[in-house]
Amino acid sequence: MSVAFSSTTMFFIPKIMRRKAAANTGYNNRRASMKKNDEVVKIDRGVPIPPRRQEKYPIREMVGGDSILVKETREKVSGMLSYWRAKGRKFATRSMEGGVRIWRIL
Repeated sequence: MSVAFSSTTMFFIPKIMRRKAAANTGYNNRRASMKKNDEVVKIDRGVPIPPRRQEKYPIREMVGGDSILVKETREKVSGMLSYWRAKGRKFATRSMEGGVRIWRIL
């Protein structure tokens, strides 16, 4: 007999019952269907990696005192800046006509 732990109670499940439960999930059926696939994958060598996509706003290049005006909602700007704030950069934002202004603070 094996012991199985639950977050609320401890109970015993015989090995045969665990096998039946696993058989009912269809796991073995999925594995069998994957084995039947005789697709051949071709390996390509010398294919260059494409460059990363261009950043939409020059946040990375901003230094203390720089500001930009973006035509986004304040919620989108807040989400974008949370990434940079987690890396230790500080910003101030204000809603203005035409979008949101972002200032880089030291």
